[in-house]
Amino acid sequence: MLLSWTRMPSKEAGIMARIVELKQSAKENVELKARVTELEHTDKENAKLIAKLNHDIEEIKQVQIATNEQSALSTKYVAVQIGISMQKFPIH
Repeated sequence: MLLSWTRMPSKEAGIMARIVELKQSAKENVELKARVTELEHTDKENAKLIAKLNHDIEEIKQVQIATNEQSALSTKYVAVQIGISMQKFPIH
């Protein structure tokens, strides 16, 4: 009986240490879940920004095409006005 009493504090210390470990793990788990939530939110924001950038790029391309076409027409118009054949200066 004396032997079991001497081991008891050691067992209690082990149990208490395990409880402390579990509490620490639970705290870390909460922190990790919060970080995952934050990253998911950031990811959604980034996806929205990327979609907007892609949309803006397409608009810029369309404006550039229209500008190039207008420039080509203007060049052709000026050339015709001054009597230069466009065959001598083809627009690519």
